[in-house]
Amino acid sequence: MDAQTMTADVFSILLHVALGLVAGFAVGLVHFRLLWWNTQMLLGAGSAVAAIAVIVLRFAVLVGVFVLLAQFGALALLAGAVGVLAARQVAVKRYGGTA
Repeated sequence: MDAQTMTADVFSILLHVALGLVAGFAVGLVHFRLLWWNTQMLLGAGSAVAAIAVIVLRFAVLVGVFVLLAQFGALALLAGAVGVLAARQVAVKRYGGTA
């Protein structure tokens, strides 16, 4: 294998990891924001049907993004999970609670 091919392979791996991190972080922020909103709906006078719809939406988007990341390989999927965990830390700081 020549140096140019190895460089292209490393670049491809780094691109997939970066894609996974960014996508995981973005979907994590949306997921945890909707989780906060969903909690407010369930604790307040919100509609139970709307609350269930938000729950289904949260997990459908999360699963959909992970399925797409899996198409790029295990490293992209793992990086996506790390991105979601990083977004969780941001959400805990933003909305309070314990880590």
